[in-house]
Amino acid sequence: GKLPIDTPIILGHESSGEVADIGKDVKSLSVGDRITIDPNVKCGICEYCRTNRINLCKNFYGIGVNKNGGFAKYALVPEKTSYKIPDDMSWRQAGIVEPLSCVIHGLNRSKLKTGESVVVFGAGPMGMLWINLLKSVGAGKIISVELQESRRKVAGKLGADYLVDPAEVDPVEEIMRITQGNGVDVAVEMVGIIPTINQSIKSTRPGGRTVIMGAPHGDAVASFIPFDMWMGERDILPAFIHNGDFKSSIDVLHQGIVDADAIVSHDFPLNKFHEAYKSFKAGEGVKTHLIPS
Repeated sequence: GKLPIDTPIILGHESSGEVADIGKDVKSLSVGDRITIDPNVKCGICEYCRTNRINLCKNFYGIGVNKNGGFAKYALVPEKTSYKIPDDMSWRQAGIVEPLSCVIHGLNRSKLKTGESVVVFGAGPMGMLWINLLKSVGAGKIISVELQESRRKVAGKLGADYLVDPAEVDPVEEIMRITQGNGVDVAVEMVGIIPTINQSIKSTRPGGRTVIMGAPHGDAVASFIPFDMWMGERDILPAFIHNGDFKSSIDVLHQGIVDADAIVSHDFPLNKFHEAYKSFKAGEGVKTHLIPS
């Protein structure tokens, strides 16, 4: 209810499927192709698109946000944002290509070095993708901060070495204890609220980096101590959607580096949308997929 969208609209932002028909000018796709969709459609001609910062495109629109999306049996999508996927790639894998592409962009922004310690605030689907990917790229200590016990358990299975319940302990103090008072090299904020943004920044050591990927309200204001940032040369690195990381995301998932089945916990037929949404709102599982029926 806080993210501005164009209504009325068919929602559905992260979608994949089989090509049922093509327009007369489509050259790269054929009927029957299996594809996944980059829902953030860029113009390709603004100054940002032409300087390799396509995620900052001045004219981009979102499928399922500004144009009708994937919560339908048929969806109309542009050729230029449709990516073929391997025949043996599961639909569960295909369905999380888009969020994983955003995580890959955030990981690139973090400048992570092998062996560095990381804390991820929030173990929703995106936070779990972070944890799973961090384990595979050689991060050192991985700390997960998450309120929900069931999600903490999944985070542990995906690679988190330490599971912190912020309802039981002060997360910053616990992170300092785990790191012998130093703080982590990289903090990742995936919740999008001011308290966790502030905690993420406070969790880093001198020279550390905070990657902000959670989406806060548009009028939210965070705060930090500039002196500490200056003396410690700490970086704050927002990461917005992805920047040309879609193909990499497909490859990572196809190779099984990320465990899609651990993250996509529920599948519902499209005609059971309301049950799916209730399950999601109740905090059941992690990621819920809708399947056209």
